[in-house]
Amino acid sequence: MSEKKKRDLESELCESKKSEYFPLVSVRLVKDGRMKYTPMRNLTDSEIIYNQFRRIFDHQIQEKVVCAYVDTQLGVLGAQIVGIGSEHNCVVDKPGIFRSALLIGASGIVLMHNHPAGSLFASDEDIACTKEMIRIGKLIGIPMIDHIIFADERYHSMRSSGEIEF
Repeated sequence: MSEKKKRDLESELCESKKSEYFPLVSVRLVKDGRMKYTPMRNLTDSEIIYNQFRRIFDHQIQEKVVCAYVDTQLGVLGAQIVGIGSEHNCVVDKPGIFRSALLIGASGIVLMHNHPAGSLFASDEDIACTKEMIRIGKLIGIPMIDHIIFADERYHSMRSSGEIEF
């Protein structure tokens, strides 16, 4: 093959290989606001959790799900509303919860939600969600510490009740 034909072939091959680009991405944690609380280092005590977070759930007419992210000393690093639903149910973005936990550097999570109708009993959906969150947390090394239900100025801790093994 002549030199000219080789150059023409190389040129043709280069032109047929179109350049493609991949996106450059970044993921950021954005602080949306602040909530006043009393600093503490024992977020395993369900009464302390209830007293710290009950303002979020007071007088709600729809279910709201909040996740608290904690450090190795069980102090609060931050909290996030992870779901808002109807009076009777709420969809929770489980991967989103753990994505946020990784971004903030959490060592554990506490899930909380309210029952606007006033029942303190965990529904079948509450139990299934909790079990799945415990499983995911164990897989990635960010354990779920508790799941607390708020209702009519009372609370129910799934950990303290023993209905689920954490």
